[in-house]
Amino acid sequence: VAWFINKSTGKSQSFDKNNESIGLFLFLSGVFFVIAFGMGKPPRDANEWIANRTLEVWRAIFLELAVVCTGLGLYFFSRLISNNFSKTFGRAFLILTLIGVGLTIYDFYWGLFLIPNDIDTWAKEGKDLNQFFSQYDMKNELRGSARCLIYLVSILTFFIGWKLKIIKTWVAVILSLLCVFFLQDVFVPLISDISQINVHIGMVPAVALSPLYLLGVYWIAEYVNKKSLA
Repeated sequence: VAWFINKSTGKSQSFDKNNESIGLFLFLSGVFFVIAFGMGKPPRDANEWIANRTLEVWRAIFLELAVVCTGLGLYFFSRLISNNFSKTFGRAFLILTLIGVGLTIYDFYWGLFLIPNDIDTWAKEGKDLNQFFSQYDMKNELRGSARCLIYLVSILTFFIGWKLKIIKTWVAVILSLLCVFFLQDVFVPLISDISQINVHIGMVPAVALSPLYLLGVYWIAEYVNKKSLA
């Protein structure tokens, strides 16, 4: 990946030390969400959920670490915006980031920590566990909104990075198009048929965080290249 990036056409501005920190946090998010992704699909049956409670808690921990790292990377990027582009835009970017990351943290916390307790309560009340997910409020409106905000903030990141000449045009275009595709994949069912939103690939946490992770890979490659030329 580093070789491909550094051999591509076009030159970016001299790499800033601050970009290294942003790239590192965005890259670390990928390390954590790939671990969670490797655990397979979350259980869709309440009995299976109970049987795999420990695995699901660890999945939640890795997802929370992934989104926290993403949030830290975006926080430092908001400072870069304020210092080099616009303080007003930097504040607006930070607010969107805090809302999107905050909702995503709550999504993972609720979905993978609180649901098992609700399943236990459901079972103690003598209700049919096979009916749990069909009747339980999955908070799809909140989850879908959180994903849309992550994609929107990602697109803004690529656009501003391109304007500041720290992201090459082809990188900004490709990553932005990915985000636009996944954004509409979530937004359409969010406003039309919320019951079907969970079958869409854009809702997968690893998919939502992956464009920013790829940016982290790009920035680390840029930093290594600049160091090797120094």
